[in-house]
Amino acid sequence: LMQKLESLHLSSDITKQRVKAAKQAIPYTFIQPNDEDYDNNLTNISISFVERKIQERTSVRSLGRRKDADEIKKGLDKMGVDLDDWMKTWTIRKNNASDDDDRKETTLSHHEELKTTGVACQTCNIYFASKNLVFRHLRDVSTSCGNAIFANGQSLPDAPSIIMKKQQKAINVRRKKTGKARKPRADPAASLWFGDLPLPYTRLGGQYKRLRAILRECLPRDVPQPWIQKVIRKAYRKGGTEGGDENERGEYYGFAILVFRDAEEANNVKTAVDATEIEAKKVFPTESSLLADFSSFVIKVKNVPQKTSSSNNNDECDPFTVAGQDPPLIDQLRPLSTPELQERCQYMRDRLTAAGTMFVPETEDDEDSEDEKKSENNSPGQEHHKLLELALSLYKAIGPRQEQFYKGRVIPDSIRGNLLHLLKNVRWPAESHRKGLTSDNYLVLQTNVANDRFYSDLRMGCRELMDWADPDYYYSGIAVTKNFVSSAHIDDRDQSFQYAVSLGDFDEGGELCVEGSGNGDGRVDYVNVVETHDRIAKIDGRRPHWVRSWNGGERFSLIFYDTTDRHQTDIIDT
Repeated sequence: LMQKLESLHLSSDITKQRVKAAKQAIPYTFIQPNDEDYDNNLTNISISFVERKIQERTSVRSLGRRKDADEIKKGLDKMGVDLDDWMKTWTIRKNNASDDDDRKETTLSHHEELKTTGVACQTCNIYFASKNLVFRHLRDVSTSCGNAIFANGQSLPDAPSIIMKKQQKAINVRRKKTGKARKPRADPAASLWFGDLPLPYTRLGGQYKRLRAILRECLPRDVPQPWIQKVIRKAYRKGGTEGGDENERGEYYGFAILVFRDAEEANNVKTAVDATEIEAKKVFPTESSLLADFSSFVIKVKNVPQKTSSSNNNDECDPFTVAGQDPPLIDQLRPLSTPELQERCQYMRDRLTAAGTMFVPETEDDEDSEDEKKSENNSPGQEHHKLLELALSLYKAIGPRQEQFYKGRVIPDSIRGNLLHLLKNVRWPAESHRKGLTSDNYLVLQTNVANDRFYSDLRMGCRELMDWADPDYYYSGIAVTKNFVSSAHIDDRDQSFQYAVSLGDFDEGGELCVEGSGNGDGRVDYVNVVETHDRIAKIDGRRPHWVRSWNGGERFSLIFYDTTDRHQTDIIDT
C-alpha cells in the first residue's frame, strides 16, 4: 500500500480518499492451500477465470455498482472461493458435503411434486412451477446449473417476464404520441395552510370526515368543499417548554394543505376563516358523545409557499406531437373480456382459413400438446394477456382494421357559443371528480342535484343543447372535461347510449372512435370514427371507445349518459 501511495508522487497530505484509491489498485494475491483435500477442487477451478472475475468485481465496486459486485462475490463464494478484501488475498476452501446432500434431498422432494404440472430445466431435469422460475434457477449461482453458467462465462436469453417488459416499453413509446399522463396538480396560489388542528380533528377515518365537518361549518356558503391534498397529524408542539421532557413539551398539533378552485376563492377563504374559533358543539351538534374528546380551538390559515407545493407550473396539457393517433392496438383490445377475445380470435382464424392463409402465431405455439396445455396452470390475467398477444398476431396477419367515418349533427351557433363561453369561464373543481383519468379538469354534473349553487349556468346550457338535440332523452349525469386524454375503455355502468360533444379551438384530430359490429356484412373488426367537433353524436359507450390525439388548442367535451334503469336500451350494433 505504501508503494502505491509513493508512486502517486503526492505533493500534499495523504487523505482517506487517496488511501482508499491506492488500496483498490492493489491486485488480489492467490494463497495456495496446503491441505491435500483442496487439490481436487483446484482442478475444477480456473485460476485465471477467478482472477478475471475478481478484477471485474473491483471495477464495478469503484463505479459504485455494489449490487453487481455482490453478485460476483456470491458466485465466487458458491464456487468455493474465499475473498479477503482487507488483506487483498483469495484462496479455495473445502466443500461441505453435508450441505450438498441436504440441498439435493430437498430438491428431489420438490421435483417429484412438480413433475405433473411444472416446467423442467433441460440441464438438471428439475421441475419448476413456471418458466420464470426456470430462468431464475439458471441465473442463481448457488445452483449447480447457475454455477456452471457463471464459471463458463455464458449468457442466458431474456426470461418471459423480461421480454414482456420490453414489449410494454415499446407500447409506452407509442402511448406518448396520444397524450402524456401525469399526477394531479395543485396551483400554489389556490392552496392554503390550515394549521393548529388538534389531533382528534386530523384522523383519516371516513376520508377526514372530522376535518370536513370543520370546513362545512366555517367555509363561506358560496365555496364548495376543497381538495384535501395533504394532512400531517403530528407536525409540531405548542404550549410547552422547549428542551423539557416529553410531558413538558406541550401537545401535538397538525395541519392540512387544502386546494380551492382558484386564487380568488382561496384569498376569500383565508380572509373569512383565519383566526376563527371552532367550537365542537357547533361542528358536531348531533353527536354529544364526541364533545368530551374535542376541545374548542382557534384555526390558523395562511398561504402555501410555492416551494412547498406539489404543483406543476404547466397549467395545460402538454400539446400532442401528432394529431389523429390511436392508442396501440393492444390497448384498444384490452377492455374486451376473455370470452370476447376468444370469440374475436376464432372469428379472425375463420377469416384466414376462408382466405386460404396459414396462420403461425408469433408468440408461444398455440398448437401445444395436451400435456403442455395441462401443465400451464394459467391465472385469468395470464390467459387474458395470452389472448391479447394472439389477437395481435392475427390482426398482423389479416391487416389493419377498416374504418367507417361519421359526422355528428352540427350544433347551432347560439347554443355552441354559449356553451363554449361557459366552459372557458367555469371554475373547475380543485380535485378531479374521476381519479385515475388524465385531463386538465374533470367535472361530473349529476342530474339529481337541486339548486346547484356552483354550476347552475352550465347545467342550463347543457339542458338547452339536449332540448334541441333530443328532448326525450334522459341523462343521469354529464361528464364535463377539459383536454381529456382517453385510452380505450368501456363504460360498463351505462344502461343506454350516450350523446357526445366536443368544443374548443383545437384544429386537428380529437375524433371519437367506437368499435362496431353487425354492419350488414358480418364483420366485427371495424372502427367507427365519429367527428364531434362543434357537433353532437349518438354513440354507445358500452363498446370499446377512445379519443384520438389532437393539437392546435384546447378541447372541451360533454358526455351525456344514463346509469339508471329508467330507460334501458340494447347495445347499438353499429
